[in-house]
Amino acid sequence: MSFLVLQGLTKHYAAARATDAIDLVVARGSRTSIVGPSGSGKSTLMRLIAGFEAPDAGTIRLDGTVLAEGGISMPAHRRGIGIVVQDGALFPHLSVAENVAFGLPPRDAGRAARVRDLMAMVDLDISLLDRRPDQISGGQQQRVALARALAPNPRLLLLDEPFSALDTALRISTRKAVIALLAATGVTALLVTHDQAEALSFADQVAVMHKGRLAQVGPPHRLYRQPVDRMVAEFLGEAIILSAVIEGRAATSILGPLAVAEGHPSGRAEVMLRPEQVRVHVLSAEAGVHGAGVFGRVMEMEFAGASCAMVVEVPGGAPAAPARRIALQRSSMDALPVGTQVQISVAGEAHVFG
Repeated sequence: MSFLVLQGLTKHYAAARATDAIDLVVARGSRTSIVGPSGSGKSTLMRLIAGFEAPDAGTIRLDGTVLAEGGISMPAHRRGIGIVVQDGALFPHLSVAENVAFGLPPRDAGRAARVRDLMAMVDLDISLLDRRPDQISGGQQQRVALARALAPNPRLLLLDEPFSALDTALRISTRKAVIALLAATGVTALLVTHDQAEALSFADQVAVMHKGRLAQVGPPHRLYRQPVDRMVAEFLGEAIILSAVIEGRAATSILGPLAVAEGHPSGRAEVMLRPEQVRVHVLSAEAGVHGAGVFGRVMEMEFAGASCAMVVEVPGGAPAAPARRIALQRSSMDALPVGTQVQISVAGEAHVFG
């Protein structure tokens, strides 16, 4: 069921369009990630939804209520929307308890009980209630900010880069905790982030923005496996883009014959593989050749802990054609020395653009 609906949402700053005729539907109780490069319009879109900015054109509806239309915009404090920003924006002079209770009626008899319930909800010990924000960790501060945003029972929760100031391990654990909390409470949430992995792992729906427009919207797995164009493909992760000739359900490329979905017209096209689809086998007298595939040589190897980045050079697919270098990610347990002769095969289908 449609809960948040944006139609034709447009915002100008001088001659520049920060958002350009944005259409987006968010289902009740779902999680949507808005992702895109810097300057793509993500933060402006968030501010329009929150009510901090008024659109120049277009409509915003939340649960059937018009929040903005025809130049008229409902004030932010009347929208029933909770917001968590990058640094938490806690009030430094207030205790944790006072921060969490900030949006609750001051004379509410159940105020203290609600604060304790929220602390439990975000997995914080009530022993922290009397501390100031500078007396707790960064991860705890973000959880306090989340509790404060949830205190008034918002209809919608906006998360603007809420995990970016945390270190890697804390970022992952905090994100998982927030996902579990949102699922348990049924709160509809929008996350703005520049982190592709975060966007894909957080959301039921991902919206990729580029130059003020939505380039593609859909489930995370679909956008990752079937991006609408090269920009979306390369923004959402490492992508191997190849020229190919399509004929039926096969594509002839520098990596040999590749399987493709049916229904594509014959002829030249660009196809995409994700690095995890590429299999690398060491060539040796003992191992021999592993079925079909092209041959290459490891040219670069960069150790990165659990994984390693490897560059394999394969010869051009035609006489006198230049060699092509393919960047791959592998487990560091499978790291190969530079100069190793390898055979490359491909698992699954290549995605055909257009």
